Amino acid sequence: MRHRHGEKGLKSRMSPFRKLWSGSPDNDGGEGRMLKCVLVVGIAAGFLLAGTESGSGGEKKAAPSKEVVGKDGSVMIIIPAGEFLMGSTTTTIEEWSKIDDCGPNKQCSLEDEFPQHPVMLDAFLIDKFEVTNAQYFKFVQAAKHRPPADPKGGEDRSRNLWEGGKVPPAAAGLPVVNVDWNDAQAYCEWAGKRLPTEAEWEKAARGPDGKVFPWGPTWDRSHLNSASLWANQDLMSYEAWATWWDAKGFDLLEAKTLAGLVKPGGSFPGGASPYGVHDMAGNVSEWVADWAAPDYYQASPDRNPKGPDKGEKRALRGGSWYNHANAVRTSIRRDAYPNHRANTIGFRCAKAAP
Repeated sequence: MRHRHGEKGLKSRMSPFRKLWSGSPDNDGGEGRMLKCVLVVGIAAGFLLAGTESGSGGEKKAAPSKEVVGKDGSVMIIIPAGEFLMGSTTTTIEEWSKIDDCGPNKQCSLEDEFPQHPVMLDAFLIDKFEVTNAQYFKFVQAAKHRPPADPKGGEDRSRNLWEGGKVPPAAAGLPVVNVDWNDAQAYCEWAGKRLPTEAEWEKAARGPDGKVFPWGPTWDRSHLNSASLWANQDLMSYEAWATWWDAKGFDLLEAKTLAGLVKPGGSFPGGASPYGVHDMAGNVSEWVADWAAPDYYQASPDRNPKGPDKGEKRALRGGSWYNHANAVRTSIRRDAYPNHRANTIGFRCAKAAP
C-alpha cells in the first residue's frame, strides 16, 4: 500500500465541492429536482486470454478485445492483466472545476478523483452491455427474487419499465433500472459472476492511459445517451443542465416514457471504450462492488484494490441519461445507500478471468 499525498493547494481550492450528482433522481439530496414520477460460445477449456497491454515508447494501448458468453447469455469482454491510470490529475480537476463550478450547495465534487495513480489489475471479464430487463426477468423467475420497482410506487411510465412484475416487449432489451445494490449483486451471483470493483469498472471504461471519456479526451454528445442528447445542446455544467431541466425537463418526462429515455446497449458505437465495452458513459449509472470512501485513493492498494472493508454507501459509476457532461466522465465517483433504487441506476457484471 502506498500513501499518496495531494498536490499543494488542491484541497483548499476544491473545498467547496461535494459529490457530483447533478441534482439527479438517484440522489436523495438533489436540489429538489427529483424526477417528477422520477453472448456466442461458452468459455472453453484452454481458451487463451488476451495478453498484457503494451505500446512502443512507453505508450499504453488497450489490447485487442476478446469476447465470451456468460451463463446469463451476456457477451463478456476480456480485459487483460496490466496497469492503468486511475483517478484524475490536478490539471484535469482544475480544468473541469472551471467548466463546472457547481458551488457549495449543489453537491458537486472532484476531490475524490485525486490523486491519479497507477493500478495493476489481474485479467477479468466484464459485460459488454448493461444487464437488460429480459435477462433480469429470467433471474426474477428462476431465483424467486423481487422484481424491480419504482421506489415511489405506482405505474408511472416515466419512472417504471415493468408492469405487474413483468416486462413489456418494448422494454425487454433495455437496461434494467430501479434495482438496488443488493439486487444487482444477487443477479450477478446467480449468473456466476459478481459486480465489478471500482478499479475494474474504471479500467474497462477508460483503457490503460486514463481517457477522460470512454472514446477519448474531448466531449462529444453524439457518443452517449445523456441530458445533452435530449436538450440537443452541450450541457457541460450543472448550471447549464439545471437551467435546461427547469425549463424543459418535465416536459420531456410528459412526452416520453422511461422506455424512450433509456437506450438499448450498443446504440452509440462511437462511445465504446478502448476495449469495446459499451455505455460506460451515460444511459444508466451502474452499481459497483466497493463501499464508497471519498479519500480511498489516498492510501489504496496498488494492485487489485477492492475498496474499504466497510462503509455506509456503495459506489456508483458512469452517469445516466439524466446527467450533464461533467457527470459522465470515466473518473467521476458517486455513491448511494445500498437499498437505494432509481430510474437512472442499473448495473453490469464481471468475473475473474479463468
